[in-house]
Amino acid sequence: LVGLIPMILTPALYMFMRSFLGNRFGWDAAGFWQGALRISDFFNVGFSSVLGVVLLPRLSAAKEQIAFRQTLFSLLVRVMLIALALCGLLFILRDYVILFALSDHFLPLSSLLPWQIVGDFFKSGCWCLGLALVARKETVSFLTVEIVSDLLFVAFTVLGTTWFGYRSPFFAYALENAICFVLLLVMTRSLSWKNL
Repeated sequence: LVGLIPMILTPALYMFMRSFLGNRFGWDAAGFWQGALRISDFFNVGFSSVLGVVLLPRLSAAKEQIAFRQTLFSLLVRVMLIALALCGLLFILRDYVILFALSDHFLPLSSLLPWQIVGDFFKSGCWCLGLALVARKETVSFLTVEIVSDLLFVAFTVLGTTWFGYRSPFFAYALENAICFVLLLVMTRSLSWKNL
């Protein structure tokens, strides 16, 4: 269920987003957003795969509340520092990344990609904290955050088009991931001892 709902919901919402952006701002705008999404997917899949292999066993092995929290927040600091370095590198090399991953047709994306990178930074922290919920078998909480995250992204994008136009999904992605990071941080800090 944890995997199935996001696998159905996320693509459905992304199809809606593509149609919404294409019909409202033209298919070039929708294409730019999809190009940024492809770069983020490449970043996030690599990051989440490594985190799953490295973090999940260590978090699962921490059986006491104090040990769990110390392990989690020690790993979180390292993850965020690595993410900051990678996002900084991606920001500096974004034109080359666009040319490599997409084409020169997508170079106007260069001015919008920094907001996507901010979202990717917070998304890295979300992966770390989400894995902590998975390690503690808090699947309902994890699933709820996944669904809320997708719905916030769509809502912020649609509402933001009035002020930001076709740039709205880039701002929405950064804001949605920042909010979900704070939400997950609160949830992991308030995990009940009984659940551990």
